[in-house]
Amino acid sequence: AGNAEATEGHSMVIIGASINHWYHNGLAYRGPITALLLCGCCGRNGGGMNHYVGQEKLTLIAP
Repeated sequence: AGNAEATEGHSMVIIGASINHWYHNGLAYRGPITALLLCGCCGRNGGGMNHYVGQEKLTLIAP
């Protein structure tokens, strides 16, 4: 919540494809989405949740 407040809602959660292999995997999506909604991060550029699948290298840049 501190990061969301400092960046005015530009916080993102990235989840990989491996979570789809578990039973009740929908809860793994609902939890972060609920937290992002409560912090006001959904609907903003650079905020929300992303599902990452692929072999590309993922570079995270934090301020």
